[in-house]
Amino acid sequence: MHPYAEGSKQGATLLARNAIANPRKVLLDLIEAHPNYSKARLFERFRHLVEDDDDLRMEVEWYFFNNCYGKAMQVKRNGNGCHKSRIEEAANAIVRQIVVLDLMMPNGKKMRDCTGPEMRRFGTRFTAIADAVGRKKVGDVLDDEKARKILKMPA
Repeated sequence: MHPYAEGSKQGATLLARNAIANPRKVLLDLIEAHPNYSKARLFERFRHLVEDDDDLRMEVEWYFFNNCYGKAMQVKRNGNGCHKSRIEEAANAIVRQIVVLDLMMPNGKKMRDCTGPEMRRFGTRFTAIADAVGRKKVGDVLDDEKARKILKMPA
């Protein structure tokens, strides 16, 4: 078993940096010793070094496992690996770009050009807009910010 396996909260990067057989140092030494090698050629040299050294192989395996384990636990906690707050913020950023009064309504008019009675016909979502403007046109009574507040959309 790896010495850090039980109870470790250290990230894989810190573990690799502090490892006795340090795969990161091995790679950096290879790059320095062979600056003209391609990435593929460096990888082949690295693989051979790892294959020949049990301690180094253990560190590489632990580094890989620790990274994958951390991601797997994140996916388990969040459902799909994405932070819900980031998804919501991205959606809100898109919604904020919409000019609500320019939305095309089911009757073919922009919201700003619809009257209260027309808005009421579009369903319960627009009842509050209809109540706010009465018989007047939405654009004559509300600006975009007020319409967003009534519709409970991000400003």
